[in-house]
Amino acid sequence: MEKIWIVAADRVHARLFQAENITGPLKEVRDMVNPESRLQDRELMSDDAGRTAASGDGGRMQYSTYEEASEKDHQARLFAKEIISELEKLRARGELERVHLLAEPGFLGELREQYSRPLQKCVASEVGKRATERRPEEVRELLPYRM
Repeated sequence: MEKIWIVAADRVHARLFQAENITGPLKEVRDMVNPESRLQDRELMSDDAGRTAASGDGGRMQYSTYEEASEKDHQARLFAKEIISELEKLRARGELERVHLLAEPGFLGELREQYSRPLQKCVASEVGKRATERRPEEVRELLPYRM
């Protein structure tokens, strides 16, 4: 059996599939969820420190919540690290030789930043498309015919 893995991921959800051979169908093996991504902004923030005021048109105050975006980005980075950690464990145990990643473009960059050098050598392809909600057959169609 080939040791081919496929990851379909976004900031909220990741699905890990395995293929028995280079042209075969995908079998879903693991489902991962980022619980923090489901929280409201106010639940992620411990206080209102991120709000800043700036005067706008006519002297009205406008507020910016820049830390909310930063916190969501931080949570996405942590989730990317968790996904890559799972792949690293598979690689270290000799269960992963090649991996194909499908993720929305921004999150694909987050995943890429977490690769170790040994895992980077295992990455066979990266597809910048959201595929977490697709059926396994549809995910397979986004990959090279011969993985």
